[in-house]
Amino acid sequence: MWVDEEKQQQQQQHRSSSSSNNSKVVLPGEPLHLGEGFLLGLNTYVENGVARSSVCGVVQTVNRLVYVRALKSRYEANVGDVVVGRVTDIANGKVICGLIFSY
Repeated sequence: MWVDEEKQQQQQQHRSSSSSNNSKVVLPGEPLHLGEGFLLGLNTYVENGVARSSVCGVVQTVNRLVYVRALKSRYEANVGDVVVGRVTDIANGKVICGLIFSY
Protein backbone atom coordinates (compact mmCIF):
# COMPACT_ATOMS: atom_id res chain seq x y z
CA MET A 1 0.00 0.00 0.00
CA TRP A 2 2.79 2.44 0.86
CA VAL A 3 4.45 1.95 -2.57
CA ASP A 4 1.19 2.85 -4.35
CA GLU A 5 0.83 6.08 -2.35
CA GLU A 6 4.42 7.06 -3.13
CA LYS A 7 3.85 6.40 -6.83
CA GLN A 8 0.69 8.55 -6.83
CA GLN A 9 2.56 11.43 -5.16
CA GLN A 10 5.33 11.26 -7.76
CA GLN A 11 2.77 11.29 -10.60
CA GLN A 12 0.97 14.30 -9.10
CA GLN A 13 4.26 16.20 -8.71
CA HIS A 14 5.20 15.41 -12.31
CA ARG A 15 1.80 16.56 -13.61
CA SER A 16 1.82 19.80 -11.63
CA SER A 17 5.39 20.71 -12.59
CA SER A 18 4.88 20.01 -16.30
CA SER A 19 1.51 21.74 -16.55
CA SER A 20 2.49 24.90 -14.66
CA ASN A 21 5.75 25.23 -16.58
CA ASN A 22 4.27 26.55 -19.84
CA SER A 23 0.91 28.08 -19.07
CA LYS A 24 1.40 31.84 -18.66
CA VAL A 25 -0.35 34.01 -21.25
CA VAL A 26 1.34 37.34 -21.99
CA LEU A 27 0.47 40.46 -23.98
CA PRO A 28 2.81 42.43 -26.27
CA GLY A 29 5.28 44.43 -24.19
CA GLU A 30 4.62 42.48 -21.01
CA PRO A 31 7.73 41.57 -18.97
CA LEU A 32 8.61 37.86 -18.95
CA HIS A 33 10.15 37.85 -15.42
CA LEU A 34 13.02 35.49 -16.18
CA GLY A 35 15.79 34.44 -13.85
CA GLU A 36 19.48 34.35 -14.68
CA GLY A 37 20.82 32.15 -17.46
CA PHE A 38 17.83 32.09 -19.81
CA LEU A 39 18.15 32.61 -23.57
CA LEU A 40 15.49 34.59 -25.43
CA GLY A 41 13.85 33.00 -28.44
CA LEU A 42 11.07 33.76 -30.90
CA ASN A 43 8.67 36.64 -30.19
CA THR A 44 10.78 38.15 -27.40
CA TYR A 45 12.95 41.25 -27.09
CA VAL A 46 14.91 43.19 -24.48
CA GLU A 47 14.04 46.77 -23.55
CA ASN A 48 15.98 48.60 -20.82
CA GLY A 49 17.38 45.28 -19.60
CA VAL A 50 13.94 43.65 -19.27
CA ALA A 51 12.89 40.67 -21.40
CA ARG A 52 9.46 41.28 -22.95
CA SER A 53 6.97 39.54 -25.22
CA SER A 54 6.47 40.96 -28.72
CA VAL A 55 3.16 39.12 -29.30
CA CYS A 56 0.07 37.95 -27.45
CA GLY A 57 0.76 34.31 -26.62
CA VAL A 58 1.85 31.59 -24.23
CA VAL A 59 5.31 31.57 -22.65
CA GLN A 60 7.15 28.34 -23.52
CA THR A 61 10.40 27.07 -22.01
CA VAL A 62 12.65 24.42 -23.53
CA ASN A 63 15.72 23.80 -21.38
CA ARG A 64 17.09 27.38 -21.00
CA LEU A 65 15.38 28.80 -24.10
CA VAL A 66 12.31 30.95 -23.47
CA TYR A 67 9.99 31.98 -26.30
CA VAL A 68 6.39 33.06 -26.76
CA ARG A 69 4.08 30.89 -28.88
CA ALA A 70 1.67 33.32 -30.53
CA LEU A 71 -2.03 32.65 -30.01
CA LYS A 72 -2.74 33.76 -33.57
CA SER A 73 0.30 33.71 -35.75
CA ARG A 74 1.16 35.63 -38.86
CA TYR A 75 4.56 35.13 -40.40
CA GLU A 76 6.89 38.12 -40.29
CA ALA A 77 9.85 37.65 -42.62
CA ASN A 78 13.42 38.23 -41.50
CA VAL A 79 16.56 38.44 -43.64
CA GLY A 80 17.99 34.95 -44.07
CA ASP A 81 14.73 33.06 -43.51
CA VAL A 82 14.12 30.00 -45.66
CA VAL A 83 10.63 29.92 -47.19
CA VAL A 84 8.62 27.92 -49.73
CA GLY A 85 6.27 29.92 -51.94
CA ARG A 86 4.49 30.15 -55.27
CA VAL A 87 5.62 32.83 -57.73
CA THR A 88 2.61 35.03 -58.47
CA ASP A 89 4.25 37.87 -60.41
CA ILE A 90 7.56 39.28 -61.61
CA ALA A 91 7.90 43.06 -61.63
CA ASN A 92 11.01 45.17 -62.25
CA GLY A 93 13.27 42.16 -61.79
CA LYS A 94 11.73 41.27 -58.43
CA VAL A 95 9.82 38.08 -57.79
CA ILE A 96 6.48 38.34 -56.01
CA CYS A 97 5.36 35.12 -54.36
CA GLY A 98 2.70 33.80 -52.03
CA LEU A 99 4.12 32.18 -48.91
CA ILE A 100 3.31 28.50 -48.53
CA PHE A 101 5.64 27.43 -45.73
CA SER A 102 8.36 28.92 -43.53
CA TYR A 103 10.73 27.64 -40.87
